[in-house]
Amino acid sequence: MKKSSALCVNISIETEIILPCFLISDIVSILKKELYQIVLTVLSLMLEQIDDILLKEKPKNIIICRKVKRSVKTYFGEVFFKYRQAKAGEKYFSPLLELIGLERYSRITEDLLEQAVNICTKASFRNASKILESKLPTTSLWRYLQKRAVIYQKNIDDALYCFNEGDYSQVSNEKDFAIVMIDEIWIRGKKKKQWLKVKTARLNAARFQSDNTHHFEPVCVYATISSQETFLKKASDFFNAQKGLHKIKNIIVITDGCPMGKQFCKLYPQTSKGRVLMAV
Repeated sequence: MKKSSALCVNISIETEIILPCFLISDIVSILKKELYQIVLTVLSLMLEQIDDILLKEKPKNIIICRKVKRSVKTYFGEVFFKYRQAKAGEKYFSPLLELIGLERYSRITEDLLEQAVNICTKASFRNASKILESKLPTTSLWRYLQKRAVIYQKNIDDALYCFNEGDYSQVSNEKDFAIVMIDEIWIRGKKKKQWLKVKTARLNAARFQSDNTHHFEPVCVYATISSQETFLKKASDFFNAQKGLHKIKNIIVITDGCPMGKQFCKLYPQTSKGRVLMAV
C-alpha cells in the first residue's frame, strides 16, 4: 500500500455511558473521559486493520516474522495495539510504524510533546509533564526540548550577528506579548552516576493579528550549565536575536521561586514607550 493511497477502514463499537449525577460540569467531564476512551479504541482497531492490509499487499520477498505489542501516548491517552515485524533479506523493519511515521523506540506522539513544550512557558518544567491527561516522563520532555534547542542553535551565530548589527526584520505590535519561563532542572550526564544542574529558559511570543486575536509562535528554548549571570545574559541575547524580545513591550517572566526572574527583568528596563514586565 503506497503512502498516498486512500484507505477506508470500517469500525463498529458499542459503549454504555453511566451518569452518576446530573450537573452539566460533571456530565461534560464524564463524556470527555468516555469519548477519549472511544478514540483510543478506534485508534487501536484502525492501526491493527492497517497492519492487516499491509500484510495482504506485501511483496513476495518480504517475510512476516511475528506480532509485537506496542503502546504510544497521544493527546487522548495511551493507545495499545499490535503490529507485525517483517524481514527483507537480512533487514528487519516494521511496515506499520514506517507508514504512520512512528520511530521504533518512540512511545510518545510529537503533538503531545509539542503541547507539553507550550505548557513549559506557563508552568515549571517539573510540572509541565504532569499537567496533561497523559503523564509524560520528564526525561522524554527534556529530550524533546533539547531537539528544539538544537534547531535554534544551528543558526544562533547568524542570528546574533544580525542582532548585533542592528538588523531585525520582525516588526512588533503594541499588543504583542511574551511569556518567559526560567528554572533549573537536574539531568543525567553522559556518565549515568553524574547529575548536572541545567538552567533553562523558554520563550513563547504571541503576535497580535489583524482579526484581533493572538498567534503564538513556536516555543524558543535556551539552556546551559553556565553561571546564573552568564546564563541570563546569553538567554536574553538569544531571545532578542531570535524573536525580537527587546521590541516586545509586554513581557511576563515566570519562575519556580528562584531569583533569576527578577534579575532577567532588569535586562529589560522600562523605556519611554512603556514596558509591562513582571516576575511571577
